Amino acid sequence: MASGKKNGETKQGNLRSRLRDWEKKQAEAFRKERKPESEFVDDFGVPVKRLYTPLDVEERGFDYVKDVGFPGEYPFVRDIRPTGYRSVSWQVGQYMGHETPEKSNKLWKAATAAGGAITVAFDLVAQLGLDPDEPRAQGEVGRVGVPLYSLRDWEVALEGIDLRKVNLSSVINATGMIAIAAHLIMAERQGIAPADVIGQCQNDILKEHSVRGNFIFPIQHGVRLVVDCLSYCGKNVPRYVPSVICMKHYSDSGANRVHAAAFGLADGFAYFQSAVDRGVDIDLISPRVQFMVSAEHFGLFHEVAVLRAARKVYAQEMKRRFNPDTEQAMKGRWHAVEGGTSLTRGHYLANVARSAMACLAGALGGCERIATRTFDEMFGIPSQEACVTNVAVQHVVAQETGVTDTIDPLAGSYYVESLTLDYEEMIRKELETIDHLGGMVRCIQDGYVQKVVATDYYNWYKRFQEKKVLRVGENFLPPGEDLRPAFVYRADPVLEAQVVESVQRLRKERDNARVRRTLDEVKAAAALPASEGNNLLPPIMDAVRAYATVGEICRTLRSVWGEWKEPSVF
Repeated sequence: MASGKKNGETKQGNLRSRLRDWEKKQAEAFRKERKPESEFVDDFGVPVKRLYTPLDVEERGFDYVKDVGFPGEYPFVRDIRPTGYRSVSWQVGQYMGHETPEKSNKLWKAATAAGGAITVAFDLVAQLGLDPDEPRAQGEVGRVGVPLYSLRDWEVALEGIDLRKVNLSSVINATGMIAIAAHLIMAERQGIAPADVIGQCQNDILKEHSVRGNFIFPIQHGVRLVVDCLSYCGKNVPRYVPSVICMKHYSDSGANRVHAAAFGLADGFAYFQSAVDRGVDIDLISPRVQFMVSAEHFGLFHEVAVLRAARKVYAQEMKRRFNPDTEQAMKGRWHAVEGGTSLTRGHYLANVARSAMACLAGALGGCERIATRTFDEMFGIPSQEACVTNVAVQHVVAQETGVTDTIDPLAGSYYVESLTLDYEEMIRKELETIDHLGGMVRCIQDGYVQKVVATDYYNWYKRFQEKKVLRVGENFLPPGEDLRPAFVYRADPVLEAQVVESVQRLRKERDNARVRRTLDEVKAAAALPASEGNNLLPPIMDAVRAYATVGEICRTLRSVWGEWKEPSVF
């Protein structure tokens, strides 16, 4: 043993000596680099060395089995699956929705025919728990996504779409429980057993309170809704993912990679702790969660490294904090998403290349689902042509690059392994800060998270203005003229009146006595403390079955809980 250690030290010494000799020999070449060595950093200022060698990992005590391990085995750095993409490729997601259920149905059928899954873009009105004929909804109905206000709208939007075959993900958050209820009811109507229902819901209210802003209820009640969904689905709908937790929105709001990863993980730990505190089995619910992570074209190797580090930190923190009985509880599920903020209006067709590279980042990071952005999203709602093209781009990456042939192809890269160790250390340090400050909920209430994200964005934007961060079509090679796609999709404001009329007609045709009865049951359950015997999802499913609207259900909950008043943090 001593001899082996000595031989290792001798090899390190020889390599260190050879490295110094090489640096001296090439000093003149180094002076011709395009910028000073101190300016070779990623977009957020993390240094990037000229050269990475075995010394960068060996001198930090790197141990393959302990620090990386094998695919499908703890701590899951290389992949949570033992075969990676060799068994099945990632799910090709596409965020999309047009201004009526009928138009969205046509769009979704075209995208699924091209080989994509459906990620539902809801309009802002539904996301905020309103009905289309409320004063605050005027001008926003169907503007940024599909208006799904009742089960009747879901019936139209999903007509002819087989939920056995199509993986449908709802992006809605504050009203996530209502979307989950509608999804489960529609699956039931198609004869799908609860154990066979597939799909996801972006149901992460803490990131809404901290960075995105589409919240309704006070934090503790929003967390209750998330935990109710986790508990119910864990017991009854085991293949469904009732909470996609979003590191990505922290990134989109300006957080650097470390803060985005740490805040997303801390959101998950907060939901789990709330569930465990009321007696929910951690082994039941943690496999029901998926983490939405950043997949961007810029800093591609950093994106891969932070994903590998986050998988490791998640597994080890789950073991430390909750001591689950199964390894399944420590396997984070990962959904990579390219942010719309990474695209540009200038040279907009270059966004196709950005999306392809973003998809590659997610694939190199071993994500189970990947969603990228369309070339025209900077101009409006993505058009059907752009959505179908984007799905095809992902299939090009999956089928034509060879990235799916081996597991974690960048493992062993001195650069990537060194970055992974760096990000692991930084994420752990930020999680310790969050715990010291009282946990994620307290950090949001006190404004810590909001201040950190704003500071990160300010620092990044200064670098952008100084052209230390380059974006083609913006601060580098701007186009000489204002180029736009030949067709830019715009929601037709005339259709808003039709959507309003449809909801008003529904109220006349349905059994309103049944609606009132189910809403009374929702109100009674909301007034009682959260518990395993008082889960809100069943009474909300009853209300959705009765054709209660999103606005009616949320007004009922508001009457008990009130609304969240965002504090001033600056």
